[in-house]
Amino acid sequence: MKGVRNNFIVKCVLLIVVIAVGVIGLYYTVINNKSDEAMEEDYPKTTYEILASKDFEKLYPATPYEVLKLYNKYLKYIYNSESSDEEIEKLVDCIRSMWSKEWLDLNERTAHIANMKKEIEEFRSDNRVMSNYTVSDSATIRRFTTKDSGEGCALMSSYLYTQKKKTSKAYMMFYFLKEDGKWKILYYELTDESGNKISQ
Repeated sequence: MKGVRNNFIVKCVLLIVVIAVGVIGLYYTVINNKSDEAMEEDYPKTTYEILASKDFEKLYPATPYEVLKLYNKYLKYIYNSESSDEEIEKLVDCIRSMWSKEWLDLNERTAHIANMKKEIEEFRSDNRVMSNYTVSDSATIRRFTTKDSGEGCALMSSYLYTQKKKTSKAYMMFYFLKEDGKWKILYYELTDESGNKISQ
């Protein structure tokens, strides 16, 4: 009788332990799933989401070289990807975050977006693809001082285009101003390989 009672108690204890382990396991599974879902929601997954979610106030590139590399990343995506009007507008706003106040004043946002959409359309109708871009080494930066003793510099970037299996290369010189401790694009111009301006 005593053995039967002890056996019953042991079975009850084991049953309670199994139920407790099951409840704890279920709890951790639910918590982990919610955590994974939250992480999936918080982090951008596509190239567009990564570019569009860039916070230029908190994480602005530190050097002209880094600014130009990031700028080119946006250009390559914009020209090579099928994007909606809304997506293009968002990416153009990101590009404008890297422009100087002076350049922004000369290029009104609505006109800039309209021009960009027109360029993209022409680019695609010509079956062109921006295959690659290269930013000149930081050591090649040309430094200058503005009239009001502002800090400026120039840096060149090259672009490789493919069109019907033919490739071509273009060179652009970018001029930067330091505004509020950040390097901003003042303007840019088409150049030859040596950095000499090409008349358009």
